Amino acid sequence: MRVFTYKMFLVTCLLLVAGYSNAQFKFTTNTNIGQTLTTDSVKGIQTFLVDFKTAKDSSYWKYDDDTQTTFTITVFKCQTQRGMQVNVYEADTAGAPKVINGDFECRDYGGNRNPVRVASIASLMDILAKYEEKNKGTADSLKNVRWKPSACLFDTDATGADQAFGAHPGKYKVVEYGFQFNFSGFSVTPEDLYFEIDTYDEGNTGKTASYKLTVAVGSATGVIKEINDFYITGSGKKKVSLAGAAGLPVSDFNNKKVFFFLRTSGTGTEIAEGSVDPTIVFDNFQVSYQMPCWVSPAAGIQANVTLNNAANPAWGAVGTENIFSLPLKTTGRIGTLQITNDWDLFSNRVFAFLAEGALKARDAFGKYSVDVPYTFTNDDEATPAKAKIVVAAPASGVVNDDLMFFFKATPASTSVSNGKLELNCGVRIWYEYLFKGAGIIDLSGIDNTNALKDTIADVPDGSVIVLKPGMRYSTGVPEDANYTFDKSLEIRSADPAGEMPVIECTKNFVTADADTIGSIVFKNISFVGDYDNNYVFNIDKSTVIGEIRFESCKFHKLRGIARMKGGTGVLDKFTMTDCVIDSIKDYGILCVDVKTWACNHIHMENSTISKSIMLFTSRNNSKSVNLESCTISEAPEKGRQMFRWRESGQNDVLDGISIRNTIWGHGWNLTGDLADVLLDGFDGMGNTSWNVENLYVPGEFGYAAGKDSIPGFPAVKLAKKAADLWVAPYSSDFNYKDLTFAGIGKAGDPRWNPAILDTLYASAGELDPVFVPGRKAYQLNLPAGTSAVTFTALCPEPSATVTLPGSIALTDGSDKVVEITVAGPGGYSSSVYTVYIHVASNKEILYVSGSNTSLLSEALVQDAKMMAVLKNAGYSVTYLYKYGITPSFNKFTSFDFSPYKALIFSPSAPSAGTMEYDADNYPIPCVSFQKDGPKSDKWGWIHKSNEYKEVKISSIAEADRLNALKMKVINTGQYITTNFTHDEVITWTSSEADSTDFSKIVLVGYKMNDSIPMAIPLITHIGLPEGFHCAWAIPAGASIGRHGVTDKRIVILGVQSDAMRFPTQVMDTLVIRSLEWVLGARTDARLITETLGHPVVYPNPAGDYAKIRFTLGKAQQVSLSLVNIIGQVREMTTLYQLPGGENELTLNTARLRDGIYLYILETEDQVYKGKLNVAR
Repeated sequence: MRVFTYKMFLVTCLLLVAGYSNAQFKFTTNTNIGQTLTTDSVKGIQTFLVDFKTAKDSSYWKYDDDTQTTFTITVFKCQTQRGMQVNVYEADTAGAPKVINGDFECRDYGGNRNPVRVASIASLMDILAKYEEKNKGTADSLKNVRWKPSACLFDTDATGADQAFGAHPGKYKVVEYGFQFNFSGFSVTPEDLYFEIDTYDEGNTGKTASYKLTVAVGSATGVIKEINDFYITGSGKKKVSLAGAAGLPVSDFNNKKVFFFLRTSGTGTEIAEGSVDPTIVFDNFQVSYQMPCWVSPAAGIQANVTLNNAANPAWGAVGTENIFSLPLKTTGRIGTLQITNDWDLFSNRVFAFLAEGALKARDAFGKYSVDVPYTFTNDDEATPAKAKIVVAAPASGVVNDDLMFFFKATPASTSVSNGKLELNCGVRIWYEYLFKGAGIIDLSGIDNTNALKDTIADVPDGSVIVLKPGMRYSTGVPEDANYTFDKSLEIRSADPAGEMPVIECTKNFVTADADTIGSIVFKNISFVGDYDNNYVFNIDKSTVIGEIRFESCKFHKLRGIARMKGGTGVLDKFTMTDCVIDSIKDYGILCVDVKTWACNHIHMENSTISKSIMLFTSRNNSKSVNLESCTISEAPEKGRQMFRWRESGQNDVLDGISIRNTIWGHGWNLTGDLADVLLDGFDGMGNTSWNVENLYVPGEFGYAAGKDSIPGFPAVKLAKKAADLWVAPYSSDFNYKDLTFAGIGKAGDPRWNPAILDTLYASAGELDPVFVPGRKAYQLNLPAGTSAVTFTALCPEPSATVTLPGSIALTDGSDKVVEITVAGPGGYSSSVYTVYIHVASNKEILYVSGSNTSLLSEALVQDAKMMAVLKNAGYSVTYLYKYGITPSFNKFTSFDFSPYKALIFSPSAPSAGTMEYDADNYPIPCVSFQKDGPKSDKWGWIHKSNEYKEVKISSIAEADRLNALKMKVINTGQYITTNFTHDEVITWTSSEADSTDFSKIVLVGYKMNDSIPMAIPLITHIGLPEGFHCAWAIPAGASIGRHGVTDKRIVILGVQSDAMRFPTQVMDTLVIRSLEWVLGARTDARLITETLGHPVVYPNPAGDYAKIRFTLGKAQQVSLSLVNIIGQVREMTTLYQLPGGENELTLNTARLRDGIYLYILETEDQVYKGKLNVAR
């Protein structure tokens, strides 16, 4: 008997789990129950709403005829499509039976048991009374009765237009509602899952009932939160955000099933017919979630579609097994990524999957070379099972994949073959991959700069020419004829993961007269030249060309890229994907320079353009222009047209111009004057339509007076300027300086997007770093066959070795943070990511925040900004929220500081929390922004209350507040402030006087050296009384607090948290200098010592200005600095791309005191230094 009972119990559990596993709300539109699913196909976000506005009629009864002797009851059930249930129990004890009321039940998520629509409680009672009358004395006499519970959709307004879900309890007390959502494969948006509860009927007991909320994830038993008395009947309508109510981050629901229950034991009154507890109802459930999205192949969030590359079949050597590739790019993936070899029969299998090396992520050079860990299942002819590659779900959060998938196939002939792949990132699609045979001309083994020039004329139509990575190929000397294309060709690098082959454009490519060419394709090639007469194409013959396509190419210093200057012809499509273009002169990207030529379609995607005098010009109509996900800066030249279709009568883009998801900077002023950078929108195009979506411009962007503006352009104009948005836009570094920019990941060339770390893959082993001059990245080479790790680390020291995971061994002084550019195109619409990896040397920092969340993504603004400054300065920051040390919040004595070199208390850290950090015994150096910490009742460093001063900004006269908020430097002999002058006034926050936060600001100062004699005052607030200073340096060996002498350096910066939401660059500098000092930086400033000559400086002595005249041998970047005699930088001007020849710069010396200064002029290869006297 026991065995039987056990088996029955087990079966019941299995059935319950099975029911739960398939019983969640079905995310569809269903008018029966009143649920709606809407999709934002651009953002990939779906919103699910259950408002219970059912299309079903209200239930009723009526007499059959005028005799009123018989009647008919009509009940309308509202099909739920699962996800909701309500159960009423005979008692509040484990195992108590459920009470079932015939047709009026909704007791099972997954069963076909649906609530009944009724107009009201009174209407429900009337209907049930008629059932009792009808069924009296029959077997159904206890079915559909008034004293049992009834699950219904009740009308909530007089018109019957709106309903809500609830259960009339009958005579019973214990009621439990349950709801189930399945977010597997999805991430819930920050808006949370929310719904409404209300009391629909108060019953007749005169008592209230209390409902307990229980939240579970994974399964109904995976309870993570219980809240008693969550809802009390009669308390009115309550809108509930589920995660917020449970005190959880919304991300806890990502990729999980979510259950929640509301249960009551009732009003405490006796169970008796006629005694009715209150009825509650639920309404307006709503949740939005990010769908995983296919970016490449471009299926978006649409599942069960088949895409292909029919327009561009891949080429391989005939009769030889070739490695083919397909870029795979997703956004919002939270589950696994699966690739299946989708053959129908084993004999029809076209592709062979690789057991190793099939998936690559981008490396430091933007190439797909980093192995991605995956699980491989091979084809099995006997089973049969299809080969499958599975990439694990991210450990936490979501990932945006940017991968290249490699597989094998053998072209049988020059005819097109095809196979099918099943791809699933949470959205399942199919991809029909077409390929054909071609002649492969492999030049990668020939070390001859003329190999391409000597070979290209003799290869057959449709050939693929493979070049050696890093090799420079000549197109000829000026006396040679231009090479004439008369056939379809593809020219590519032999190793897309290696250094690009370089084609020197001394001679231009042209086309044969009266010829037809299918396509000319370049992949992973760098084109270089000069401004005089160098193009890639400079066509002057009559030709029909299907497509000119550049994939993953770079262009630098050309007069133009593609120009049609003579003859009659048509280029059907001009395509650029994943390209980087800079320094292009008069003829820009594409110039149809005669009206007898036309380019039908122009498409540019995932590309960057900087410094181009022109962009797109045509003397004939085009059909379409499409710019998608591009970053454009200093293009075109100031005052010039962004789009110029200039031939009267044939100057339109017939199907319109589309610019989407793009960031477009200001115009290029070749003199470097950023005050004159306005543009002209277009020329011609009177009948051209414009589609502008999600387009951002920095603050300097604008149209010059009297010029044409593009309709709807820009969509968003930023307050910040280009130099505040990007790291170094005038040096073509478009990594984001402003990490709060809303367009990150949504607009611009994706190569500049910061990556989610889970998108990176590497293997453990010994690091073999390769330094590349001029780059900010280092190549990572790890041996095959090593175990997988979750991070990638680089080091610039040739002798360094790195073991992953674990500690990193470095040579002395190697304390740099290494920037990796995880990039590449592979060719279609893949993106490039930049990730900062911090080498574990002497820059590992512990950062303690006042945020209430452990999620860095939800940290306070001031903390997010400060951590970004630290990371950009080369520090590896470990983030702890204010309760993040231990659950019991023990003192630091219980915390392991050994991995960290310094501790930072953020300006948001609470004083109560910092009391628990036994401040006198810091085991590591400390920089504290916690303004109250040093007080006698906190750390006990200041022994008297009159040694601490707070001044509320609101207590200062309104006209004086902004000035009072400024700081004054009172000590320039200490390392932290050595770059300032004595009594220099600095602005440390950009808080505006009329902002909400401004009134909260408190100025803080200390007389710290009364209690700590060795403490060094550095800076004071102007609004503080004399003698109270807000910045202090405490050297090692100082006596502090209760425990004697500290052996670590400490900096106290008493600044107010709200104001630190708007730190200036000066404050960022103080933070970094403070950290450098506590880590051991010397107190002397360093001067550049190289002296290679002296330009002409006049007047000398100078008054309010000085001019420096010098000659450059070529156009280049120049930096000019002015320092005082102790090495403090007083003035710096950085100019980019000054022209060759004589130049003159002006130094503003008006703000300097009289004295002797040193100017330092740095060119690309020389440093000049000389004295400058300032005397008035």
